[in-house]
Amino acid sequence: MCFTPSSKRKQKIKLDDGREISPKEMFEEYEKFYRGLRKAGWLPQDARQFLPIGIKSQIVISANFREWRHIFTLRTSRFAHWEIRQIMNNLLKELQNILPGIFDDFILAGKDENNLSYFEKKIE
Repeated sequence: MCFTPSSKRKQKIKLDDGREISPKEMFEEYEKFYRGLRKAGWLPQDARQFLPIGIKSQIVISANFREWRHIFTLRTSRFAHWEIRQIMNNLLKELQNILPGIFDDFILAGKDENNLSYFEKKIE
């Protein structure tokens, strides 16, 4: 589960029925509900319809080096959504250590208003 960098994940929100719950607790409840549906025999695609869009997901990407460079150009830039940028920044740093000749022209360019890093390609 991810929250915006400036969020207050433990802040209690008062619901119409009088209960108070934090966003973190709410997401934990969603996950419990989803797992309950799965244990009850629901198919994953049917149980997922009850999950909010901000719930954790897994992605798999297969690409050649040229495509990875394009993905990093888009997804590590200052203008990329903060969640995908965090993930792709970490992946880029890993690949720079493993394959420096291919990705070493991506440089840490700064931090945004939420103090999150972003990359740019060096212009030669």
